[in-house]
Amino acid sequence: MGMRNAIDAISMIHTIEASGQNILDIMIRMRGLGVQAASGTLDFPGFARHFLASKNSLFHIVLGIYRLCDYDALSDCRTSR
Repeated sequence: MGMRNAIDAISMIHTIEASGQNILDIMIRMRGLGVQAASGTLDFPGFARHFLASKNSLFHIVLGIYRLCDYDALSDCRTSR
């Protein structure tokens, strides 16, 4: 049982690590959108559409991490509420 718990924990860490990389990639994309909008190479409707899509992607990733941590019996992600 201990080996299975260790394997599950490693798998969860890999999932959260990949999510962190996805978050970084999206934030870099959002910064690029801001630079394009500021320089005038991207109009406001285009900026708003892409920025909102990126924000929604971030929300879903963070929600997935929260659910993984909140419902995993091995996790210590919960904080005192």
